[in-house]
Amino acid sequence: MSTRLPQSLSWLINKRARVAGEIQKLEREHPALTETNRRIVSGLTRDLEALDNTFRLHDIKVNPREIKPIKPQRGKRLFPHTHLTKAIYVALSEANGEPLGTQELAYRVFLQLQNPNVSEVEFEWLKTSLKNRLQKLCGNNSVQRHHDKRTSEESLWSLPRSLNYALTLSEAPVPGGDSGSTRATTSSGDA
Repeated sequence: MSTRLPQSLSWLINKRARVAGEIQKLEREHPALTETNRRIVSGLTRDLEALDNTFRLHDIKVNPREIKPIKPQRGKRLFPHTHLTKAIYVALSEANGEPLGTQELAYRVFLQLQNPNVSEVEFEWLKTSLKNRLQKLCGNNSVQRHHDKRTSEESLWSLPRSLNYALTLSEAPVPGGDSGSTRATTSSGDA
């Protein structure tokens, strides 16, 4: 019979893995640490030592050195959940059936999200997120692909004719569940 890991210990393991991952990320991305980054790494190292000391107090003994670091996420979200899909629908509907390239679509999405002033890194991150989301929407037949997947040419996308109508961000379909599936209704209420 296996014993369930106490929630407090699970939290400590997760926290230690994330702090160690953040330290590794900073040291890997910035080998010549600036004074600010040195202070951040120093603070994270103190946190790591405090977590390691806390493991000694727990009834279940865990060697903190055996906990693998968790790679931290790239950064904060640029916009709330579901807004990317809504903005894709709006941008494609404003194109009136004409296919849009991924670059143009990414620019229009940022305008829809009222965030036109972003860094180059954030814009590249958006394009990657956008490509992933478009592929899922294409799999659901919610977006139409106008290019061969095997080419290196810019991807072209549009709404299928059944969904091609004018939308605003507040009217755009909302993805349902974790699967990312979407369902749109036309202005007459038909699917």
